[in-house]
Amino acid sequence: MATVIQSAQGEEKRNYQNKVSAYAIRYLVSNAASKEEAFAVVHAQAPGSVQNLRYAGMKFEGRTGDLIEITAQYEEGETLLPDSGDVDAEPTISFDCSAVSKHILCALEQTKHPNSAKDSGNMIGWNGRTGREAEYAGVNIVTASMRIAITKKIRMSKINRTFMSMIANLTGKVNDAPFRDWNAGEVLFLGASYTGVDKRSEQITVTYHFAIQLNEPRLQIEIQDQMQTLSKKGWQYLWYISEQREDASTLAPRNLITGAYLATIYPEANFSPLGLSRKTIA
Repeated sequence: MATVIQSAQGEEKRNYQNKVSAYAIRYLVSNAASKEEAFAVVHAQAPGSVQNLRYAGMKFEGRTGDLIEITAQYEEGETLLPDSGDVDAEPTISFDCSAVSKHILCALEQTKHPNSAKDSGNMIGWNGRTGREAEYAGVNIVTASMRIAITKKIRMSKINRTFMSMIANLTGKVNDAPFRDWNAGEVLFLGASYTGVDKRSEQITVTYHFAIQLNEPRLQIEIQDQMQTLSKKGWQYLWYISEQREDASTLAPRNLITGAYLATIYPEANFSPLGLSRKTIA
């Protein structure tokens, strides 16, 4: 995980009136997987203005081992607000837990009437046949779908190619470490959006979108007639190979799972470049 371990004043220039006309802040970043990740971390932390100079961009200074030095640069331009960084940058968050449809074939329990009717083995909508001729209509039920949206004000001068590339690179990724209230593996980043006046000093509200799927560290599944405990991360996909069997004693149909597979379908990534963790914004 990329981390800024040191920041210090860099180059400073003054004009003929002895006023600061250019300024730089030097950042030392450790454990960055790439130069792009180091740029993103510095970009998220650099203030929007310093001594009434506008944030103008960043410069790669060099790399020594796992340490990368990047300079945030400031210059004269449009009048900016005092050097307090992003004004009103404290994020707001919204949460939505909605019901979505899920198709199931097996009931938790069911009773048959009359008692002499065929035993369906808790299968729903069974056609009464066994083996390859067995079919199950199933039923749709509701389950939870969680979404969160975090909005944060960012100065337009920071919304540049580097920022937009960082958003694109993290979209479709799952958190590799705890993110706000959620454990690693539970948060899928769905991208970000904003609208606003295209003026460098303007404050723009950016909305970051996430989907939440809870981890299941002790998922119980019967595989080949034996209960097994699987540890499933939220955004892993679980699928099965099954066979149609008939219970030897009750003749009830059974959907026997012969193999279960946990597929990782989303890559994991470090979400700290988004600048939304509580530690970053406190």
